[in-house]
This record gives sequence, structure tokens and C-alpha cells, in this order.
Amino acid sequence: MNARMLIAVLAAGVLGLQAALHGVSAPLRPGHDAAWVRQRAQALQPTAQERRWERIGWVHSLEKALRLGRERGRPIYLFAILGRMECSRN
Repeated sequence: MNARMLIAVLAAGVLGLQAALHGVSAPLRPGHDAAWVRQRAQALQPTAQERRWERIGWVHSLEKALRLGRERGRPIYLFAILGRMECSRN
């Protein structure tokens, strides 16, 4: 999770907790009630095409990747990085 996403999640959690503790039940904007939020969240879900990457057989060890590649007759893709990935994108 990158820093921006972590900040957004923490901010949403704090705002949600604050609303729950203070009993805020009115929508922030007219028409933005719980049903609207559920509908909006459903509309923003990734499509099957966008989720294809989740079908990749990720493993955490080279040994396991080689074994699975041999068993299934499939190539492997080795991704390796030294250091922090978010700092090396210039």
C-alpha cells in the first residue's frame, strides 16, 4: 500500500469513527444516502477484464515457481528488485 492510499484509508477511518461516535446520520450531500453509496461502490468495482491479473499464479520463492513451471509446462516470470520500489521510479 503506498503512502497516499494509506493516508486516504486512515482519513476515511477517522471520519467514519468520528461520525459513528457523534451519531451523524444525515448525508453529506443531498441524495447521497446509504443506497447511493452502495450503488456507487458497485459501479466502481473492477470488471472481469480489469481483474485478469489476479489469475496470475504468484509465488514467493523461485524454487516453487520453477517446480510449478515444470509441472504445468509453463514459463516463469522472475521479478526482482533491490531496495525500495517506490523510490526507484524516476
